[in-house]
Amino acid sequence: MSKYIIRRVLVCIPILLGLTVIVFSMMHLIPGDPAQVILAQSGARPEVVERLREQLGLNLPLHVQYLRFLDNLAHGNLGNSLFTHRPVTEIIAQNLPSTMELALSAMCLAIILGLIFGVLGAVYQDTWIDNLVMTLAVVGISMPSFWVALLFIFFFSLFLGWLPAGGQGTPQHLILPMVVLGWNSAAVIARLVRSSLLEVLRQEYVTTARAKGLGEPIVLLRHALRNALIPVITVAGLQFGFLLGGTVVTETVFARQGLGRVAVDAIIYKDLPVVQGIVLLIAIIYMLVNLLVDVTYAFLDPRIRYQ
Repeated sequence: MSKYIIRRVLVCIPILLGLTVIVFSMMHLIPGDPAQVILAQSGARPEVVERLREQLGLNLPLHVQYLRFLDNLAHGNLGNSLFTHRPVTEIIAQNLPSTMELALSAMCLAIILGLIFGVLGAVYQDTWIDNLVMTLAVVGISMPSFWVALLFIFFFSLFLGWLPAGGQGTPQHLILPMVVLGWNSAAVIARLVRSSLLEVLRQEYVTTARAKGLGEPIVLLRHALRNALIPVITVAGLQFGFLLGGTVVTETVFARQGLGRVAVDAIIYKDLPVVQGIVLLIAIIYMLVNLLVDVTYAFLDPRIRYQ
């Protein structure tokens, strides 16, 4: 397995390199000039703007800027913010814990709710419980997260007054963003758990386990659910990347400080080093999660062997 992990890590290198090209190109294709944005309030003359562009290296050819970016990245230097002049690594280190807290809590909630609803839908197939679970899943998948967030703020914060509408610092501040962010993923996981479990429950080894006199809970948990979770693990890994991206909207709506909100501000003000650093970090986390998903297969299915 160690050889497999090493190969996967090596494969990630060209992927990251390609990602740096895409991110660098997209940020420079966005209309607007960072130097003009920085000096917009001062009404600076064109020569002053050009002097600032020269100081920031924005007047260099794009391939030269990209090579400088790669050189800094190889030395662990993501550059400094064009506006605050703080190191990007410092900005990321300050905001990453809040974002990971939100994403991980939402992922845990999505997995728990997805498993519970999916199992209930499979066990009580074609009953009112199954119909209710699948209806909730369809609703969860269909509704945009920002709209759900506004509904939750209106109902639970403004109308009932149970939870704060925004901010952070206490467990109560985390509940609404966590539910909003994890609701869609929970619906996806629930639908997949239901369909996968129904397929497994029709297998002959499940029938054999029942014929041996094993109780239905043992057959369900020990024999059926473990094999049904293999495709679910794949989707859960993909959903974690979706949750990391979803923090952009959630943190903005709920006024939470985190990488998502910082990324939005950086894009608006064309703070290129900050955007590039955040996107690269999220990509690395996403690849590590998918590597963990692949390794988890071996524990769920002993038939899988890594060469």
